[in-house]
Amino acid sequence: MWSGQSADAQQQQNSADSDVSIAADVFGHTAYLDGLASKIDINSALAEMQKELSAIPATEKVAMVQAQRLKPQVLDDEHVLQFLWAENFNAPEAARRLARYWNDRYQLFGPEKFCLPMTLKGALKDDSLALSRGYVQLLPEIDTAGRAVVYIDWSSHEPSVGYSKESMHRVFWYMVHVAIEDPNVLQRGVVMLIYPQEARLDQFDHSLWNSIAESCKKSLPIRWRSTHIVHPNRFF
Repeated sequence: MWSGQSADAQQQQNSADSDVSIAADVFGHTAYLDGLASKIDINSALAEMQKELSAIPATEKVAMVQAQRLKPQVLDDEHVLQFLWAENFNAPEAARRLARYWNDRYQLFGPEKFCLPMTLKGALKDDSLALSRGYVQLLPEIDTAGRAVVYIDWSSHEPSVGYSKESMHRVFWYMVHVAIEDPNVLQRGVVMLIYPQEARLDQFDHSLWNSIAESCKKSLPIRWRSTHIVHPNRFF
């Protein structure tokens, strides 16, 4: 009898913990996140991360190894910690995300620019036209939960003026890297606000959006919390 009650009580507690975790993720409840951060042993997490990175097959981390060889400082502890935060300090997942990040960065920026700093005069030096469109913007204020807000205006997407889909994708990467310069954003995450109301049908570039979404889910060092679509137009 007591054993059954104990099991039921534990199940209820696990369910409650799960509910709290989900609420923190969706609504940005800071008390849970602050409690989680206080339990982390950074040095142990970094050591575990290095162990997991070593275990990844060489064929799956070619770009990361090349980056380490060309510019060892780009994979310092601060960089590695970004991926641990993104995966809630799950070292195996964080290591895989880090390896994918460098593979994707190499593919997106090319061998000449993938190790350059993520700045307007560095890796973004050829993307000023796409940047000037205002398709992707980092809002100056965080939300009430401390999360960065990335604003996407689909009506500003005009590749006919002379930039490529890849160029706009690079602009998105740049905005994310600006956002995570704030350490709190690494912990709290990022929300996206999409404004499609004034966009034409030909401006709905699903290929570009899929590329952005894949980066957020699998390679960029961010916690993608939610996406809000405001004022959808009639054909959205």
